[in-house]
Amino acid sequence: MNDLFLIYSTIDSQEKAEELCSQLLHEKLIACANIFPKSLSMYHWQGAIERTEEHIMILKTLPSKIEALKHRFTILHPYDTPCFVAISSQDTNSTFFEWVSDELS
Repeated sequence: MNDLFLIYSTIDSQEKAEELCSQLLHEKLIACANIFPKSLSMYHWQGAIERTEEHIMILKTLPSKIEALKHRFTILHPYDTPCFVAISSQDTNSTFFEWVSDELS
């Protein structure tokens, strides 16, 4: 089966997103990242409703890398409580899966 994980997260600047993703690429914990500019985030934080602009990151990795990725991501991310949502994909096309596998080997 061609299992991959897509990691959804947010961060407060394009520069920080690129730095974080570059480091994870360098460490071969992700094969690629998509960074979407400026989205509006609304959430409860310390008893108040916050409203901020953030950048969305979607990272692609293999199941064998997920724990190491989660650990490094938490260390590298500037937030006290970073969003790290791993979404399992069990039906990835074979050529893309092979490329991800090759990149992370």
